[in-house]
Amino acid sequence: VGASWSANCSSALPVASARRRRLASEALRDADVRVLLLSMSFALLSTVATASRLRVLAFGDSLVDGWTSFSSGPRERFAEHLEKALAEEHATAAAVSAVGQAGLPAARAAGALSDALSKHSYDVVLILLGANDFYGPFSRGLSPSREIVDKAVGDLRRLHAISRGSGAKSVALGLMHHPVFEDADGGHAAIQRFNERLAGESGADGFIDTARLVPAGQASLWSSDRVHMQPEGYAMLGRALASPLTRLLDGGAGHPHRHETGHEGGHSGHGGGAGGGRGSSSPTLVEPRDTSPP
Repeated sequence: VGASWSANCSSALPVASARRRRLASEALRDADVRVLLLSMSFALLSTVATASRLRVLAFGDSLVDGWTSFSSGPRERFAEHLEKALAEEHATAAAVSAVGQAGLPAARAAGALSDALSKHSYDVVLILLGANDFYGPFSRGLSPSREIVDKAVGDLRRLHAISRGSGAKSVALGLMHHPVFEDADGGHAAIQRFNERLAGESGADGFIDTARLVPAGQASLWSSDRVHMQPEGYAMLGRALASPLTRLLDGGAGHPHRHETGHEGGHSGHGGGAGGGRGSSSPTLVEPRDTSPP
């Protein structure tokens, strides 16, 4: 009996060991499947969450990229403050991205804008450019010539056509009252005239006069170069843009990404909103312009 029991145990050990290995392998495989499914679930939730938000691109120069001097590099983008203000003050879920290039004039921006639009789909594109086009004459105490202004308006019109061609709403942001521009002979009036032309001739779906949003006379908002802003200035700009942008997108027909509508996730690039979208003959919706004296 002892010999028989010993033989039986000996033959059973490999079977039990093989069974344990198989069970362990199946457990690991099941765990891997659960991890994979969990990862896919998180990815899907992330995709759905992103798709349900208003997708906004802020495009432009160092002011969009948040530089606080000519050599600072990105420090404080207004885009994040705009996103926060839209959510907290206007019940609008948004994902606001910033694509800015230091020194970029409107004349050389078409390629960068097309590249940005080819990588992601946006509902709204905000374009803030012009400072580099006019910096030369303004920095010498002169107002830009009619030729320079005409060219800048034409270049910006082309950029807004590119934005609208992507299916997004395109919103022109006016030239700001940079303190160094204000110092130029007739600088304040020149900025106002340019912004009036931008509002009427850019071909954008909407215009927001950013010159009204960050006062040139409030020194704490501007850097020592008097062109770029301090972090406080960028924060003010981002927060201040939320209200006019919301009004432009509402367009009197309701906002597709408002929490209270129960219809989050509508694509504002098609249908209602500022200016009626691509191919629309609706006029540009214009926020009140700055008419203050210098």
